[in-house]
Amino acid sequence: LWSYRYAALCLRCIRAQWAEAGVDLSQRPEILMTIYNLGMNKCPPRQNPQAGGAIFSLDDVEYTFGSFAWEFYWSGRAYPELPF
Repeated sequence: LWSYRYAALCLRCIRAQWAEAGVDLSQRPEILMTIYNLGMNKCPPRQNPQAGGAIFSLDDVEYTFGSFAWEFYWSGRAYPELPF
């Protein structure tokens, strides 16, 4: 339970930091997860951020942490637990 709370707190802090800089990440799960994966110190707020992060393969398809988060979030597979 605490690990989920920690992750949620980190994501909330990222959104707040970027909102203060004038960048809205409320509809950008790929950016939130990229920053979570790489760390806030390596991803300062900026306009037009790009998804990235660690690269991994599933079924011979390469994904970055951020691009996979985008596909998973918008697929609706987690909708009962994470309604958007």
